[in-house]
Amino acid sequence: MTTFQKFELVTQQTSTRIALDGLLLGWEDEETQRVNEHLILNRPGAIHQDQGPGPRQFTFRIILRDPGAAERRKALSETLSADPFCFMIHPRLGRTQVVYLGLKVSEDMEVSINSIAVELHLAETGLRDDVKDSASGAARQAADAGSQAVALTAGRPALAPLALQLSAQVSTYTGQVESVRSQYDLAQALAQVRAASDALVSAAGVSVTLWPVTNAARSAYGFCLAAYLRSGAQLPPIIPRLVPQRMSLARFVQSLYGGGGRELEREISRINSIPTPYALPPGSLLLVPDPAAVRL
Repeated sequence: MTTFQKFELVTQQTSTRIALDGLLLGWEDEETQRVNEHLILNRPGAIHQDQGPGPRQFTFRIILRDPGAAERRKALSETLSADPFCFMIHPRLGRTQVVYLGLKVSEDMEVSINSIAVELHLAETGLRDDVKDSASGAARQAADAGSQAVALTAGRPALAPLALQLSAQVSTYTGQVESVRSQYDLAQALAQVRAASDALVSAAGVSVTLWPVTNAARSAYGFCLAAYLRSGAQLPPIIPRLVPQRMSLARFVQSLYGGGGRELEREISRINSIPTPYALPPGSLLLVPDPAAVRL
C-alpha cells in the first residue's frame, strides 16, 4: 500500500501554514542535470562537463471550489508573493525547501461557476547533500577533468605530454583521498597536481581555441583542491612540536600519542625526513599530526 504525506506549505518569514492536500489533483516533478557543452573549433562533436544535479522543479495542480474560491485564490497568491520561500511537505518526497515561482489560473464556466483550477509552480532552493559534496566525489570530478584535458590535446605535440602528466598526477592524488591519514600527504600530492595544471595552462597560452584545455586543467586542480578541503575536515592538522630533550623518535612519539602511536612513527619520520630516528637533537622542531585530533 502506497502512503502519501500531507501536502502543505509553511512560509519561512511568517510561518503561515497553507494546507493544500485536500485540494490536490496531481503534480509533476522535474529533475535536470547541469551539463556544460564545449564546442571545439573545426572539430565535430562536443565535450560535455558534468556540473551535477540542478534544482528540482515542482508543479502542483489544485482545485478551489465553493463560493469562496476567488478569495482563496487571491489569498494564496498574495501570501506566497509576500513570503515566497517555504518549507514544503511533498506527498512523495517529504520535507523540502522551495521558492514560489508563480501560479497559473484557469476557470471553465461551462463546468462550474465556483471552481478554479490552479497550477502552482515551485522550485527547490538551497543546496542538497550529494555525493559530489564528498571528498571522493570531488576526486572523481578531478579525474574526469584530467581525462578531458587528455582528449582535448590529442594530436597536439606541444600540449599532449603535459595533459598526460596532469592526468597522471590527478590519478595519483585521487588514489590517496580515501586512504590517506595525514593532511601532509594530501598537500604534497596536491602541490604536484597544481604544478602540472599550471604547466598546461601556461603552454596553452591565451588562445581562444585552446580555452577548453585551460578550463579542463584549472578544473582538475580546482576539484582536487575541493577534495583536499573536504578531506581536511576529517584529518588531524599538522602542527609543530618541540623535542624537549635528546631521545629516540619512538620515545618522542610515545610521549605524544601513548602506546597506540607506533604506527605514526613512520609517518612522522617521512614528513620530517629524520636522518637519525634513534637520537633526536634536543630543541628540534618536528611537524606531527595534532595529538588532540588523532584517533588511534
